[in-house]
Amino acid sequence: WEDEYDLSLNLFENSALANYSEGNHEQVVIQVNHVLSNAKSFDDKFKSHCVFINVVAIGSMERATEKIYDLLKHLGENIDPNLISPQVAITEFMSIQGLLAGGQKDIFLNLYQMTDRTKLMTMKLLAMRVMYYLQQHSFMSGYLACKMIRISLQYGHCDDTVFALSVFSVTLQNHLQDIDEGCALARTALSLMEFYDANQMIQRVYGIIYGHVLVSIKPLQSLHEPLLRACRLSFSNGHSENSTLNTITYISRSWQAGKKLPLIMNEMNAFAHQHKQQSHFAMLQLFLAPIYKIISTLSGISLDSSELLPQLVATCSEDIVETARNKNETLYLYNAIAISLEESLSLRNFAQASQTILKYPDFFKMLENGRVRITEFMVAFNAGLVSFHTARETREAHWMEKATNVVAAFEKFSKINEWNFEHMYLLLKAELHHTKGETNEAAQAYYLSAEAAQKRRFIHHSALACELAAHYFGNVGLKEKTREMIKRSHDAYMEWGAARKAKAVINLLELKWLDGN
Repeated sequence: WEDEYDLSLNLFENSALANYSEGNHEQVVIQVNHVLSNAKSFDDKFKSHCVFINVVAIGSMERATEKIYDLLKHLGENIDPNLISPQVAITEFMSIQGLLAGGQKDIFLNLYQMTDRTKLMTMKLLAMRVMYYLQQHSFMSGYLACKMIRISLQYGHCDDTVFALSVFSVTLQNHLQDIDEGCALARTALSLMEFYDANQMIQRVYGIIYGHVLVSIKPLQSLHEPLLRACRLSFSNGHSENSTLNTITYISRSWQAGKKLPLIMNEMNAFAHQHKQQSHFAMLQLFLAPIYKIISTLSGISLDSSELLPQLVATCSEDIVETARNKNETLYLYNAIAISLEESLSLRNFAQASQTILKYPDFFKMLENGRVRITEFMVAFNAGLVSFHTARETREAHWMEKATNVVAAFEKFSKINEWNFEHMYLLLKAELHHTKGETNEAAQAYYLSAEAAQKRRFIHHSALACELAAHYFGNVGLKEKTREMIKRSHDAYMEWGAARKAKAVINLLELKWLDGN
């Protein structure tokens, strides 16, 4: 350190980063402590502070947050998150929305690049905290992104500006319901990427932009390539937070787009080995293993017992929601509830599905207030179908209210993006007519939903529409239409790769409505 200071600093910094990428967190702490003990200035210690925070965050998000805010104070930014209420945040969102409205957002493309070292470090720390808030589904991610945007407007743009614009584009959609401006700002972020290392930026922003913003206007199937690219780059660069969020986004959108189940299973198997290498045990136990279990149940396909995912399924808790809650894993708690609902609906366990909705009212509050975000369309769609079924079974008015709120939301979504949402809207309408006893309207909507889903390659939703239609036609005594829809549902499930589900459809429906004939 005395004779070769710069060399020693670089060696220890790079060693810490390499060990972090490989999941060797104990070694990271050792390397970081060397730097913090010997580096001469805050600037020289900064990279080591950052990698140490990432390691701390794996065990305690609260401790990592405290460290970030302490470092921000050192840089002249005194932020007390306890003073930021949702109302304060919304006011700031609206202020930045007005500031960047229309063509004004292009100002970023004409700004000079940020050179102030203090502001660059501030932006880096804020970006880290925004990433953690994204994992917690907190409005604070948008609030701090606004702060980063204001710093950029005053001091010039940097790579973290691209990230901030991406995050705020989601905020515009989720909190201000401004889809047009959200998509326009996302495109500005993509343009600003050209000033920076593409591989570094893709892993940071593609999952946000393509997975959560442009999904509102682009066909779901068109998002696979950029989302997969983000996954691969985040793995190759060893960035823990990016690889986690990118994997969740890619697998979720692949499922929602109707990608063949065997293909998803093979990709998940490859992802599992990558996450094991990075010591991402929560990702393996609380996301990949439960999704693998559903796919295996529906398809009848299993990986070799020597593979990681089957082993995890055999040892993991049945109640992934409570496991995520007990471990205080907010990111996985959100996804665990969504997975639980998806599994119950797929297996026609409506009692369990309805209990999930009742058990987690905060998660499903959009069913009560009708403020369904377009980014949470899949959860809302599944909850709407469950609510209609439960309304028919129980005759409880609150279920019908929940379901009709979802229908109203999807009516709007289908006007924004007919490709992604029309078939869902039509199926929800069919269930609405079914519940109200409107025979002709229900039959027409079921057929239209199945055809729209088939036409746009949502084969799993075509199968579901035909399955629900078969139950409906069987219920009203139309045996020929029941038989037709059983076959169509079976064939669509087979095409999706859900062979076991296809067989279950035949067995259940023929036994229930056709007396086995």
